Amino acid sequence: MTALVQEIRQAARTLFARPALAFTVIVTLSLGIGVTTAVFTVSNALLFRPLPYQEPERLVWIASSLPDSTTAPTKGTGLDYMAWRDRSRSLTTLAAYRRGVGVTLTGRGEARRLTAARASTTLLPTLGMSLAQGRPWPAAFDRQPDNRQAAIATHSVWARLFGEETRLSGQVLTLDGAPIPVVGVLPQGVVFPWDPEVELLLPLGLDERDEGRVAINQFTLIGRLRPRVELADARQELGALRQAAFAARGWDKSRGADRLPALVAVEPLQAHLVGNVRPALLVLAAVVCLVLLIACANVANVLLARALARQRELAVRAAIGATGWRLTRVVLIESLLLGVFGGVFGLLLALWGVQLLSAALPIDLAREVLYVNPLRIDRHVLLFTAGVSTLAATLPAMLPGFLALRVDASRWLAGRSAHSTATRPARRLRSLSVAIQVALATVLLVGSVLLMRSFTRLLAVDPGFRPDRVLTFAVGTYESDDATRKRAALFFDQLLDRLAALPDVQSVAFSNTVPLTRFGVIFFNPSAHDRPLPPGSQLEMPLISVSSDYFKTLGLRIMRGRAFTRADDSSSSPVAIVSQRLARQLWGTDDVVGRRFGFTKYADLIVVGVAADVRHEGRETRPQPVAYIPSQLDPVVIAHGYISMRAAGAPEDLVGAARTIVRELDPTQPIHDVATLDQRLATSVGARRFQLQILTLFASLALLLAAVGLYGVVSGWVSERAREIGIRVALGAQPAEILRGVVRQGLVLATLGATVGLAVSLAVTTSLEATLFGVRRLDPATYIIVPTVLIGVALVASYLPARRASRVDPVTTLRAE
Repeated sequence: MTALVQEIRQAARTLFARPALAFTVIVTLSLGIGVTTAVFTVSNALLFRPLPYQEPERLVWIASSLPDSTTAPTKGTGLDYMAWRDRSRSLTTLAAYRRGVGVTLTGRGEARRLTAARASTTLLPTLGMSLAQGRPWPAAFDRQPDNRQAAIATHSVWARLFGEETRLSGQVLTLDGAPIPVVGVLPQGVVFPWDPEVELLLPLGLDERDEGRVAINQFTLIGRLRPRVELADARQELGALRQAAFAARGWDKSRGADRLPALVAVEPLQAHLVGNVRPALLVLAAVVCLVLLIACANVANVLLARALARQRELAVRAAIGATGWRLTRVVLIESLLLGVFGGVFGLLLALWGVQLLSAALPIDLAREVLYVNPLRIDRHVLLFTAGVSTLAATLPAMLPGFLALRVDASRWLAGRSAHSTATRPARRLRSLSVAIQVALATVLLVGSVLLMRSFTRLLAVDPGFRPDRVLTFAVGTYESDDATRKRAALFFDQLLDRLAALPDVQSVAFSNTVPLTRFGVIFFNPSAHDRPLPPGSQLEMPLISVSSDYFKTLGLRIMRGRAFTRADDSSSSPVAIVSQRLARQLWGTDDVVGRRFGFTKYADLIVVGVAADVRHEGRETRPQPVAYIPSQLDPVVIAHGYISMRAAGAPEDLVGAARTIVRELDPTQPIHDVATLDQRLATSVGARRFQLQILTLFASLALLLAAVGLYGVVSGWVSERAREIGIRVALGAQPAEILRGVVRQGLVLATLGATVGLAVSLAVTTSLEATLFGVRRLDPATYIIVPTVLIGVALVASYLPARRASRVDPVTTLRAE
């Protein structure tokens, strides 16, 4: 043990004697270990750390497709919940959950919008949660259509509204104008799947007497499997129960009852939560492994060069009795010390990197997944960092350790040069290592450039509207009676007039939705009066209710006919504007002004205009068929909507004035979901931007490490051949000739690595093909840009030591001889 401590001290002294070398190795290891640890922290939170619920491995996500639909299951219906809640033998409990319900809180200062969720009485037992205060809902709440009986508050909203120490008894909240008693408070730190911002739980309120609504109301369903029940068995049983429930209501095969069992999905809850990011995580893990390999190869180059320079020292040690294993142990201890420092600084870098990742993650991913298991450095991450540090320090030390084991003391003590042929294999290994670094960097660069070109193509796509200088916000209630809706129609008319009078507002409009938010109302199977759809065909079409200036405000183009006017109200003939895609799907042409179509209560609509297609869900989605109707056509349907304002200057400057006007017109109506269209458009490509930023960062890091490695090899080559270069200069060689020779050496290594990297890229970029937009995997421009960048970097990395070689003083060299 004493000998080991002495060797550690000696290794530390040796490293500190050459601080530049130690600094280079520690920085390189820190970068590789830091990025690897940061990415593992994300993977640990998503894939390995259990969800914070009781026995999370038994929790499953359950979904089904709607009748008459062949789309993949995404949610479950009210009928599913009723059919499975009491009859399933595969599940011990089943919970239904509807997220994103907005309620307006009044009576406590300024009106504000609270995010609520509709939940079944079984939600807390299913997740294994209990209340910090109060009592759970009675089971009857699930079946009562009046879903305003009671609320359960989260700890955060309870502390904000009532104070953390306030007792529960008798507390009431006024929500959407109705007094709602608070009957329970959740413990601090409780989180629900998919819903990070929920502040209140409200009863499900499923009216089992209204079969039509029960069949189409959609919920997130979470079940708890019985022990030893397989997913396939649960799926089969739930499908059979669903089919029986539909058959019991007399719904024949035309409603899809015969194929419903095949459209039931059952997945582990955690796997479903991360399912959409798992491929991205795998790509990210592969990328950081390449970066770590490049870092290890770089460190191996430095340590190998140091081992070659220490051959005489090791030979002296061998001559005075040191065994080959002891010499190898000296090298390994020095490398492990470097690994310890690299691991510590890498962990600090990872802490910073995790913060950057948390800030840069796309909103959907950050809110819907990672808030359940937030990013943090836990013991698993620390163990991973320790293992990676040890591996990253040990692997690069294997070649120097092998050289120490094979040192020939007699050869060196006999005065033979350090530049003998015995070092040629080592120099070849260093050159091969640099070529591998360049090849790995090439693979990352190809992926980065492909994503960059794909992102550029995506940004060039016309979304169908002009997002510049447009502020949007939501206002109104989600649930109200006809009288409230009529008052809301008057409120919106007054609001539009007041907002339009603002000096910096060019135009203002109302609509029940805006691009890049959820569609308003969905209708199925619209039909043209003169050209009905073929039997069995189906057309899903959003209906958007808009005011007369909607197209002007959002910059939507009217391709044929006219836009709406204030005269298009309930006293005139019902009119509509259709998108080009809807016109072509209904009539096969967009020359349809004057034609008639209809559905449900709007049975006879006259087409007065054809609007350009809009990509409502983002640039990378296809435009959907859409119909627009005037909001004045049926004011009763207006209860909640979006206001869009086109500004003369910065749209953000209008938020304060808009908030004031809304408060003056109706103090109970807060504005929410405030964002410019530019912000909404940027958020829609957030996942792609994040992927591009991460890959570009790692590719740049890999390129930097490869350039440093190339510089080190060429610089070492110059140092080893300084005598030869001096003699050549003394014999008349020109500096330019020396410079070209050294640069050529570096370019050969870079060209070899780039060639191999490009060949590998042809195969590995198949994993990126599904994420590319408007760019092929074998994009010619990419395979021109990447080699050009690599050759430029190789020229710079080779030129610096080459310039030093061209300035060798032959007199100094010959005097040394």
